[in-house]
Amino acid sequence: MNKEPKFKPTFGEYISNTKALDNELTYMIAIGDPDAVRSQFYGSDILQEMLNRDSVVGIRFSYGINENLIPNIILTPIDTYGDIVNKPTNGGLGDDGDNRGGDGPVCPDHC
Repeated sequence: MNKEPKFKPTFGEYISNTKALDNELTYMIAIGDPDAVRSQFYGSDILQEMLNRDSVVGIRFSYGINENLIPNIILTPIDTYGDIVNKPTNGGLGDDGDNRGGDGPVCPDHC
């Protein structure tokens, strides 16, 4: 059975600063806690490494909670079919230990 492509590198769109700020404010009002985690940072090194893997069309950002019960955005490089693209180690087999991103510094501590 052949899979149908479902992701394209063109997905997503740019939004204005005003729309972004409105979305962020709406989120902060909805959670009702000014000290809650509201963003997370990932540097260009990890993002570029993931985007440079063969067949990657984008990075999926998913919500998680780490072992310290802190919200954690998980970065997963995917191909056009939505499959995870592992690091090309061990003769092309992915190393399950460090294929995805996580645990970037969070705001309000690092805003």
